[in-house]
Amino acid sequence: MITVGMLVGRKSYGRDIVFRVIQIDHAARKALLQGKDVRLLADAPLDDLEPVDDAGEEADDGASGKTSRPAPPPPAPRGKILGTRAVPYPGKVLHLDGDARYLALSMAEYERLGLPAVGLNLPEREMPKKVSTLLRRMQPDILVLTGHDAYQRGRDTYRHSRYFIDAVRHARELERHKDALIIVAGACQSDYDGLMAAGANFASSPARMNIHALDPVRVVSRLATASVRDIVAPDAAIAGVTGGARGFGGIETRGTLRLGFPENAR
Repeated sequence: MITVGMLVGRKSYGRDIVFRVIQIDHAARKALLQGKDVRLLADAPLDDLEPVDDAGEEADDGASGKTSRPAPPPPAPRGKILGTRAVPYPGKVLHLDGDARYLALSMAEYERLGLPAVGLNLPEREMPKKVSTLLRRMQPDILVLTGHDAYQRGRDTYRHSRYFIDAVRHARELERHKDALIIVAGACQSDYDGLMAAGANFASSPARMNIHALDPVRVVSRLATASVRDIVAPDAAIAGVTGGARGFGGIETRGTLRLGFPENAR
């Protein structure tokens, strides 16, 4: 018996991805699925689903079938200013996520990395409506827009890309300079070209592939800990993400880390 909240795999796909059942249409005998570790939405017939015992497993990268953990960025540089150790101030992050579980996972990773971040669980369709107000209130250096998505090949459409794209456009109406506000956007199989055209610095997914729940954080960590004196090359920013340049792409972007002096102003 398949129920809402159950972890399942699709038999027709060899149970390649672990999904969580988030909605069941009993009349149509179909379920709406949400990737456990990848930012993917999918529909599947109930008789194609099989419960999965996922207890104790590490997060799956959604592509290779191998377990993976985020590659930590290099420590923020301390530097020397007039012979005194300086204080690093990484860029502030505003992370809007359509998935509450993934948001909690991301916020824990920001905390582990020592990055100042504010996270809000916001349905994808609500992001374009609220992003401008949130940007004015929070004044972040980096904006992350993610959740779940999927490319529907038969119809050549995307589930949620239009909401991410509209949110990026609204954000760029407030701040068009791509170093003053860095935008990282998209989820599994998102419309990479549309997101970049709207004004994102980095986006998923050039190859319309699945991305890991923490891939956006991995990109952000590179940008937030790079000096404002340095331009981060796209290949350096996406180092460690699922699928490399097939999963994420972007443009040259200035880092956000600033060094303060003195270390102890007492």
